[in-house]
Amino acid sequence: MKGIHGSSGGWQALDGERRVGPYRLVRELGRGCYGVVYEAERDGLGRRFALKVLTGQALRSPEAVARFEREARLASRIDDPGVVSVHDFGREGRFPYYVMDFVAGETLEDRIRRGRLDPIEAARLLAQLARTVAAAHEVNVIHRDLKPANVILDPRSRRPRITDFGLAQEAGAEGERLTRTGEAVGTPFYMAPEQNRGERDLDGRVDVYALGVILYQCLTQEVPYNGANFIEISKAIRSGPLTLPRQLVPELPAELE
Repeated sequence: MKGIHGSSGGWQALDGERRVGPYRLVRELGRGCYGVVYEAERDGLGRRFALKVLTGQALRSPEAVARFEREARLASRIDDPGVVSVHDFGREGRFPYYVMDFVAGETLEDRIRRGRLDPIEAARLLAQLARTVAAAHEVNVIHRDLKPANVILDPRSRRPRITDFGLAQEAGAEGERLTRTGEAVGTPFYMAPEQNRGERDLDGRVDVYALGVILYQCLTQEVPYNGANFIEISKAIRSGPLTLPRQLVPELPAELE
């Protein structure tokens, strides 16, 4: 039987071919603490996918497995071209996986690293992101981790596409909140104050706040509140002075400030 098995050394191929369910793994695209993402193909379809599989210590955590399954379910709910769509979910032995669009473009983080965006380009990009976030909110999905690293610039459609719904939450679904009150989740630079405080009853406004941070970063290559660690960043978000964008880039249009 062709397939893959997890081991302390990673994935091992059988019969010279690596597979997860009906998908053939082409190459590794990236890995994190909880999983690995591969470029994959499915026989007979003639197209590429991105396949994310849960691995390592996360498999021993019922909470991590539940998060992974929720990530796939919530992302698949959003019918919008600005989301990296999820097409399939399954298991290979004890390893859960899901399959999504393969998008070959760079991330917005990579783009910003190369230089500030033109104000018109930045405004258009944020308008597209805002429409996609609105579509997510219409089906009660709050992303909670919007940031440039989770936005892929699709070279085919020439639009930004949001990915990584690992911290997403269904608005109003009490039973699906897998974090404790007082536990902050997200990326500190992009957290709204209430999210930073670890409040539990978050709503779509945390995503709107993150979009504002992303626009600020597109225009200035800086985040509005910075610090060397979580405590410093938290203090700045809650009470620190804000440096206005045009103080950093004087030629910016006043309308974008």
